[in-house]
Amino acid sequence: ARRDKNNVHQRQSAQLRDREQQLDGENALLARKEKQLLDAIAKHDFDSIEALREVMLDEATETELRHQKETLDAAIGQLEGAWQQTDQTLRQRRANPLTTQGYEEIAVRLAAEQRELETAIAETARLAQIRERHAATVRSNAETEAAIARQRNEHARWKALDQLIGSSRGDEFNKFAQGLTLAQLVQLANRYLDQLNTRYQIQRTPHTDLELEILDRDQADNIRPVKTLSGGETFLVSLALALGLSDIAGRKTRIESLFIDEGFGTLDPNALDTAITTLENLQATGKMIGIISHVEALKDRITTQVQVVRQPGGNSTIRING
Repeated sequence: ARRDKNNVHQRQSAQLRDREQQLDGENALLARKEKQLLDAIAKHDFDSIEALREVMLDEATETELRHQKETLDAAIGQLEGAWQQTDQTLRQRRANPLTTQGYEEIAVRLAAEQRELETAIAETARLAQIRERHAATVRSNAETEAAIARQRNEHARWKALDQLIGSSRGDEFNKFAQGLTLAQLVQLANRYLDQLNTRYQIQRTPHTDLELEILDRDQADNIRPVKTLSGGETFLVSLALALGLSDIAGRKTRIESLFIDEGFGTLDPNALDTAITTLENLQATGKMIGIISHVEALKDRITTQVQVVRQPGGNSTIRING
């Protein structure tokens, strides 16, 4: 047992000597490192390690500065890349210049072109003023022309009036007034003629004062003189004119009665029936219609009759029926 303890003691003694040798080596290394550190900090004007520790940064500040350095390094890298790209572009432009002219020559040319531009701008402004003056003149001329046109129309109106009433006898104005009345009469007469005979229309003869003509619808609106109408057609046209004239005359004074003398004998049965129906409708408006005729067919249509009966000896009597 004692031998075993001696063996253990020897091993521990050997380990202790090894540790002491290792520690001596580390102390020697530490001394060298400390001397190197002192030599290094001496170059930066530090007297001791404690003085260095006083100016050293804390860990958070060191980390922040390191991040800032990395950011600046990245920005510097980008700028270096942009600079290299710009330098490459510049070399290419220098290798393939847009012009062979020098700076002074280009400056002279640029100044000349600048002067030309200023001249062109001034000319453009001058032309714009001319255009504005021209537009104002055009507007003024248009207003003047419109005023001239109004005066021409006014002159034409007074000239026409002068031609109508300028005659010392006044016959021109009479024809003009009669023409207006005739135009109104034709319009009213055609309303009645549409009821009596739809074939015909009355109209004034162009370029005449008081002449009439007939438009024949059954002959493709052929224009016919009034004298080409048959006796029955003439009677219907005359009746329409008479009825239209009664409308004109009755505007200020009411015409209560209308007498028609003969003409019915020229009508065929259909035309006669149409004429009597028209007169009956006119009578229904309150007018008294008197017909002087010997046509037998009228006796059945007229309820109130004044008959003239011939007597011997050349005398006649009047008999009222109805």
